[in-house]
Amino acid sequence: MPRRAAEKSSVIHMVVDAFQAALQALQAKPTTQKIEKLATIVHSMMSCSGRFYHRTAHVFDLFDDAAAQPTVALAALFHDIVYVQIDGVPPLVRPMLETYIEEDSGSLTLKGTADTLVGMVNGVFGFAAGSVLPPFGGQNEYLSCVVAVEMLRDLLSPSQLLGIVIAIEGTIPFRQPDDKGQSWCDRAVQRAAEQNTKLKLGFSQFDLEKLVQDAVVMSNHDVGGFAAEDVRVFIANTWSLLPESSPTLRTPGVFMLQDYRACLIKSEKFLGTLDVHRIFHSYHGTPSSEELAQLQQRAHHNLRITVLLLNLKLITAALLESVCVLTGGLEAPASYFLGDIKFGDRIDHFLPPVSTSTQGSAEYQLVATLLRDGYGGADCVGVSFDLDKSPTAAFVLSHLKEDEVVKYRDLAGEYFDGKRDAGGLFGAMPRPVRAAVCEAMAKVVLLRADKLHELAKKA
Repeated sequence: MPRRAAEKSSVIHMVVDAFQAALQALQAKPTTQKIEKLATIVHSMMSCSGRFYHRTAHVFDLFDDAAAQPTVALAALFHDIVYVQIDGVPPLVRPMLETYIEEDSGSLTLKGTADTLVGMVNGVFGFAAGSVLPPFGGQNEYLSCVVAVEMLRDLLSPSQLLGIVIAIEGTIPFRQPDDKGQSWCDRAVQRAAEQNTKLKLGFSQFDLEKLVQDAVVMSNHDVGGFAAEDVRVFIANTWSLLPESSPTLRTPGVFMLQDYRACLIKSEKFLGTLDVHRIFHSYHGTPSSEELAQLQQRAHHNLRITVLLLNLKLITAALLESVCVLTGGLEAPASYFLGDIKFGDRIDHFLPPVSTSTQGSAEYQLVATLLRDGYGGADCVGVSFDLDKSPTAAFVLSHLKEDEVVKYRDLAGEYFDGKRDAGGLFGAMPRPVRAAVCEAMAKVVLLRADKLHELAKKA
């Protein structure tokens, strides 16, 4: 079913409607209580406090019409229900999983099982008794799939469940061909064929390939933000993912500058080395080669812009840290040094105005605009640790030529790695930037005002 406007339907009602439409399309006959239970568990699991991007609304990015795409819709509703790195194994679904997994020192290992349907899940995922679930290679998707099977087994046939399992397995992201050159799509067809034969499900080869094509479409929608036509959408999504992987950012006003910087470095490294061919996939012409090329081209553009933006934010972070170290240390929250993002004075209030004219390539000019005017980060649900613009980084950029960014990012890296001290990093930055940042911080960190004024004079 199409997504309805927020003012017409709450998210929980959208989930209920999707379950009802999908199950009716598959000729299942759930009770009202069953639909409500399914929706409540999905919504509750995806509304845990550590989630900012992988929240309930995200499932509606993966399908358009639950009645027309019932298998995909059900897979989408369940595909992110378990996210161990954020939620652990929540009590709400732990009883469903304890029969099949053993937890030891943070590792999850599969137990042996005689259950036919969970055995089917194991087969599609390529896991077996004794397998340690890889945290970034299918752990969450597998556990989500087991929950889906456990909750739907009384409503759907094994053949209907197989389509859901294939689709959820397809959302394991960023996979490349194996040593034999097989894509995950090739392996999915082979594994599905094995389960088809084992369980006598009656699928033809064409049927199995169609299930994998549906999984590819859903998988591409799952990472569709990478190919957003407006790069601000991708940056906003990236920013909403940061506190999911960096718990310290979930306490705005308390985290340290070093926490923020470490989070940005992790994101910069990942996005800067990500091959676009590992993001989007095609199987037997779905999507077409032209459509796939367009997705990859837009993803390449968005990655370049976002990494450049992160470069400049990290150069700025290094400068700010060096100023703090040289005037007394870093042992206070970022909000103490920079000002609170929601109220009161911030250091960017006291920086010189930034020109709206930037010299350089179209990409550099775009990054300058994004830093100065914003990129929508504040619109992300629950993201409250950062502004949706970076006025201090915009000020730093205004004093750097485009071909100097790599040099200054390398200097910042030397400082972060302990190969250059704070004085060396501070002294290497452009003089107007050094002095202005010190004077601006003096208006916020009043206890250090004298030291900051002195450092500004030396700059």
